Amino acid sequence: MVFKIITNSIKTPAFIVIFFTLLYIFLSNNNSETDAYAYAISVKSGENLIFPHHLFYCFPARFLIKFIKITGLNPDALWILKLINSISAGFCIYFLGKILKLLNNKKNINYLVFAGSFFGFMRFATEGETYIIPIMFSLIATYFFIISLQKNNVVFLFFSGLLFGISILFHQIHFFWFAGFVLSMLSGNFQKKITKISIYVMPSSILVFLVYFYAAAQTNSTIINFTFHDYLKGNANVFIGFNNFLMLPISIFRTFFQAHGYIFFFVQKYKFLILIIIAFAGFASFLVYKFLKSVKFKKSENSILQKAILYAFILHFLFAFFSVSNAEFMVMLPFLGLLWLELKFHFNIKYLLKFSILMLFWNVCFGLIPLHFSNIDGSKNLIYKAQNANWIFYNPQKMENMGEYYFGEKYVKNFFRLNSINTLIKNNQIEFVYTDFFNEKDELNRRKLLFKKDSFYIKFKTLNRFKVDSINYSFGKKYIYKVELK
Repeated sequence: MVFKIITNSIKTPAFIVIFFTLLYIFLSNNNSETDAYAYAISVKSGENLIFPHHLFYCFPARFLIKFIKITGLNPDALWILKLINSISAGFCIYFLGKILKLLNNKKNINYLVFAGSFFGFMRFATEGETYIIPIMFSLIATYFFIISLQKNNVVFLFFSGLLFGISILFHQIHFFWFAGFVLSMLSGNFQKKITKISIYVMPSSILVFLVYFYAAAQTNSTIINFTFHDYLKGNANVFIGFNNFLMLPISIFRTFFQAHGYIFFFVQKYKFLILIIIAFAGFASFLVYKFLKSVKFKKSENSILQKAILYAFILHFLFAFFSVSNAEFMVMLPFLGLLWLELKFHFNIKYLLKFSILMLFWNVCFGLIPLHFSNIDGSKNLIYKAQNANWIFYNPQKMENMGEYYFGEKYVKNFFRLNSINTLIKNNQIEFVYTDFFNEKDELNRRKLLFKKDSFYIKFKTLNRFKVDSINYSFGKKYIYKVELK
């Protein structure tokens, strides 16, 4: 009896949501990246909370910290960002289930396990970056959009548009999800739909415009310059070249499975993993083959909803592709893909579940566990070594952000960039700098390969240097060099 109750409970959407939420919380990433530290600095200090491309992102964490401080506690800002993302990720899975139930009136456990298990989602559900909360609001907006279609109710349509506006304010990229839905409404007889389209578009348009207008005024900028700040400043680029095609299959693979240089070190240390990886790849390929073989088209018309999901998917995919096939901009694609599958195809669901379990196993074992328990790059050890000395770091922006987050802005005043090497030599005011360049294991890193062709790196490499210290991290030692500038 007890076993049956437990078994039945596991097969509920509520259990799946709770399971993944707790998984994300307790296996959060302890090797946070550059941007996560930048947001944590703003949340911790309460300053510079406005980021043009993700305007609202820092505010929930800042408000939560201020509330917790009333109790006398002083929570870690980076952990709070991760906590909010983990909980938001749980809501993403929950509202995906609600959407699917509107479409097929089933529990949809298999879909939910898949959604919770792909690595692109796991990665940001356990990190302090910006991509999870807007997905949550876009899914809620989609939920209201479907209800408005089923009930022919403009109130739900209004709130759908409003929620898309909120998702855009958390990250501008979600304009494409919203735009896909608007394009679907434009198909057919426009004259009969103009009122509904206006009800849908106006709330989000007014909300986004007013918030951006206010934010631009606060930063003494025009609304155009503020809105497209990262592109105008060159911090973000949209173009097409060889790297777009090169990175596309890599980014698609990394959306579903963790693939990182540190896995190579695990294989070097534990040779038996080669057999596990080969067996895993074979079984995964078999399941994909069987799944694709089972797929058949549904005999249905191209409804507004089907067009909306398809257009949103295409727009997001194209933007990711033109952004050098950035995997960060593909996080929402599996959600849209699952909805498109349900709307357009029949398939054997058991293969999806088996593939999802396989994906979950891989991403927990090679993704969440190492990122939580291992010291992947030694950056935390290194930042404690950097006090009161002149440094040129291999990963300067991350180290600057870490230094400022843990010790304050003054801590990083002696951190220099590689491209300042000629100026430092010419000024003749600094005798030497410390650096974590020239470590052999870094040769596997894409950034290091790019540095090999960099003129500043070539110059830096010719200077006299010698080892003075080292730090231990999960994959061995990283050496610290003293480089003479005179």
